Amino acid sequence: MLGAWYARKVGPANAPRFRRTGTAGQTAVLKSAAFAGPLAQLVEQRTLNPLVVGSNPTRPTNTAQGRSARTGPDAFPTLIASIAAHSARISPKTVWTFVRARDDAGRVGWGEATLIDRADEIHTHVARHAPSWVGRPARPSHDAVATGDDAAEAAALCAIDQAVWDLAAQARGVPLAAALGVPRTSSVALYANINRGTHDRSPTGFAARAREAAGRGFRALKIAPFDDVRADDLRTDMGRQRFDRGVERVLAVREAIGPACDLMVDCHWRLDERSAGETLARLEPARLFWLECPLPETVETLGCDGILVREPGELRPALERAFASGRPTLVNVLTDPEVAYPRKSNLA
Repeated sequence: MLGAWYARKVGPANAPRFRRTGTAGQTAVLKSAAFAGPLAQLVEQRTLNPLVVGSNPTRPTNTAQGRSARTGPDAFPTLIASIAAHSARISPKTVWTFVRARDDAGRVGWGEATLIDRADEIHTHVARHAPSWVGRPARPSHDAVATGDDAAEAAALCAIDQAVWDLAAQARGVPLAAALGVPRTSSVALYANINRGTHDRSPTGFAARAREAAGRGFRALKIAPFDDVRADDLRTDMGRQRFDRGVERVLAVREAIGPACDLMVDCHWRLDERSAGETLARLEPARLFWLECPLPETVETLGCDGILVREPGELRPALERAFASGRPTLVNVLTDPEVAYPRKSNLA
């Protein structure tokens, strides 16, 4: 998760204020040509700064074998003063949503609640649940459970809980990781996903963004270079041009970052078997660490059968057919016809 973490060089002293835009009833979106402001800096650091540490680097860490020195009833001495949702437009396609919690000592905690195309719903849920948290001790709660099956509400409550955990860790003077439990490793591998932040989509633009990330210390990068490529369009001249352009972007990035950095490519399910094989062959000089999601995740591409169950009476026959087929079979049971699968196509 992106929320509830602070980058080493971002702190209250050097974080300029952000502007909140939008009218009543609309999602608040942070806008800045220079991408400035504490939330914007936070987002940028998440995507480009590998030096990520605990919840507040300006406060001393006081631990023993990873446990806080402060425990008991006084471990959460402050009260929650406010909770609010904020959204930042990262690119024309992407909005990230966060929850900010403040305590009465002026500390700020963050949690992430991003769901594609559901920022407004998350803001509504945060506004509805916030009053039940305000005035309470900054103590993470096991009661932060969404009611029903609403993903937006679950995301909102999860982000509130993250933000309160962040406040609790700061109040105890420990990194968030130490507040969550005993450390089991001294480091976590990290890569920079530079795709959405690359506005110049030319090979030169990708290369420049990759050099920037590598210059900030990242030793692993991921890109999604196949803009507008579709499996059903790869036999047309336009489809081939888009595919070739994607290959050029990958090779440009490899040349820019050199052999020392790992490079991962996310295809976003845009290829078919033939073009996926061609991609592996043409990108062999790029020495990819991985090629992610080349094929649509359908029963056909996974090499199995699929059965969609819409009514309870269809379930037993579907299972009998699956067991009798002798093949891997996905039985997709539609438990709520009002809930749409977020991808464009179901597995069955």
